[in-house]
This record gives sequence, C-alpha cells and structure tokens, in this order.
Amino acid sequence: MDFASRLRQLRREKGLTQSSLARYLGVSKQAISNYETRANTAPQDVMEHLADIFDVSLDYLMGRSDFQRASCVREHGDAYSLPPELQAAFRGRRWDQLRPETRRIIVRVISQIEAELEQLEPEKGE
Repeated sequence: MDFASRLRQLRREKGLTQSSLARYLGVSKQAISNYETRANTAPQDVMEHLADIFDVSLDYLMGRSDFQRASCVREHGDAYSLPPELQAAFRGRRWDQLRPETRRIIVRVISQIEAELEQLEPEKGE
C-alpha cells in the first residue's frame, strides 16, 4: 500500500472528511484530494504532521511498513536513543550510530513483536 492509499484509509478510519483533515493541517481540501489521488506528493512537514495526527510511524504512512507504530524508539525518548535493554545488544552504540538499514530492521522486528503481543493481551480496562 502506498502513501495515497494509506492516507485515504487512515482518514476514513478516523471518520475525517478531506475538508476536516485539511483544516487540521492548514492546507486546502484540494491538497488532500491531490495527495490521495497521487496528483501531488505531500511535503515532509505535512507527512510528519499526518503521522502525528494518525499516531502512526512515517514508514507506515509512506507504505514502507505494515506496522503502524515504531514505539520502541518513541517510548524511550528521542529518535537517537535505544532502551537500555537493547543498548547492550548493539555494543553501546547509540541509535544514531546504527546504519539506517539496521534501524529499519530493528523497528520492523520490534513492531512485529508488539503487534503479536497486542493480539495476545486484552486491552486495559476490558
């Protein structure tokens, strides 16, 4: 699935119209329509804002991952830190010292584990 399809899917899942999403972003309804029809590509700042609105990773939004969140990084501070349990596995190297391919693999694997755990564990309050 590509960015245009993901955007349309996420917008509909949240019950947003193109107009309401445009207001959140401070862009025109036509801009949202153009993103969803692949007529235009959203600029980086708009993509980042969309990822925040829908609470998904940029990789998911762009269709590069099927896992919505990469919370292993987000939950432990900024994008340049790893949780202490994982730091040992990478011989003390910081997140920003890992190759981009290595980071993508780590996030993909942890996201897959999180998705499987979510299926096993009931939501809190249920």
